[in-house]
Amino acid sequence: MTDTDKVAQFKQQLGDLVDQAKTAGAKTQDRLAGEAHIAAPTVSRAIMPSYPLPTKETTRALVSACLRFIHADPMVVAELEIELNRWEQLRQEAVSQAELHAPPDPAHQREMTAIVEKTNDVRRAVMSALINYLGLSQRLRALEDTFEEQILNTAGELYLLKNQRKRLEAAFERIQAKVDKGEYVNAGELEEEVAAVLESCDSEFDPELDGTPDAEAVAQIPKPEHEDEVLDEATKERIYRTFRRIVLPRVHSDTSDADLSEFEVAFAAYRSRDYTLMEAFVIRYQDDIGAEQDGNVLTLAQLTTRLQEYQDAQKRLDNRMLGLQRTAATAELKAPQQARERMEKQGHRLRQEILAESERIRELETRLESLAETLPAQAGGNDG
Repeated sequence: MTDTDKVAQFKQQLGDLVDQAKTAGAKTQDRLAGEAHIAAPTVSRAIMPSYPLPTKETTRALVSACLRFIHADPMVVAELEIELNRWEQLRQEAVSQAELHAPPDPAHQREMTAIVEKTNDVRRAVMSALINYLGLSQRLRALEDTFEEQILNTAGELYLLKNQRKRLEAAFERIQAKVDKGEYVNAGELEEEVAAVLESCDSEFDPELDGTPDAEAVAQIPKPEHEDEVLDEATKERIYRTFRRIVLPRVHSDTSDADLSEFEVAFAAYRSRDYTLMEAFVIRYQDDIGAEQDGNVLTLAQLTTRLQEYQDAQKRLDNRMLGLQRTAATAELKAPQQARERMEKQGHRLRQEILAESERIRELETRLESLAETLPAQAGGNDG
């Protein structure tokens, strides 16, 4: 028999078992029903092709009664349980086959259709939120780039210059005090120490290194933090695997015509295992949502699970969007031109301070070098 005959096959096998029990001593179905503690008509319906499949309980009771008649000696409990489990597996296969080929129940079909429609609604909401998120992220990154160029790097350079000037001031005071006390034997000893100080300060100053800018400047654009997401490992693996299969080919420049900015965000999410954005991209590039997936008809339970996954993804993305909007409000993205102008003014002020600090440093270096020129006269005075 083929797979589509599993119901008839089960009925036939159960009928054969009943006939064996009758031959072995049960004689009639009424007696067999009494032994199984079920009604006689229930036995007839269980084996007749025109009736639905028997329940798990009826099958178990009827098979147990048949086996007691067929086997002269009582079966070992473990062996009986194995045989009952085998019959339940046969029955379950027949049930699955019957459900697959059964005409759709109108109420059931309406429920499935409603879930599919709701899933599509959630998908559209996720797609819209993702587009808004990408746009806001791009504007925020542009503002942050301006901040880094105008303020962060400049403030860092100013910080290093201030430190260099303070070290030179401290060195000048220390060497001047030693000169006043006549601690240098000759000009060469003083020149040697001055040269060491100047070389040390020059080597410690590097405007390419990250400085520590003013806290006020840093606070203007707080970096959005990646929130901790509570997802089990199975969900993470599902998102990661689906992202690789669906999203990467749809955004990569070699296999698609997607915008480069979208690929950069998608790839950054993939590289950092940002599961919130990864799943949003999966939903964005998922094929049309229907009652099938990968060529397989989904059950009501599977449709419900998929809807819940989409709703969870939407909630995580909405929370992420709220966080980014708060950051954007702090960064004054609602008036980006005014924010850029303010940063340019601050950058100009910082560059003016850099020029002033550089001039102070040059003056200090000149004064340090001049100390060696005054030493011989002072030393001569001490000798007299």
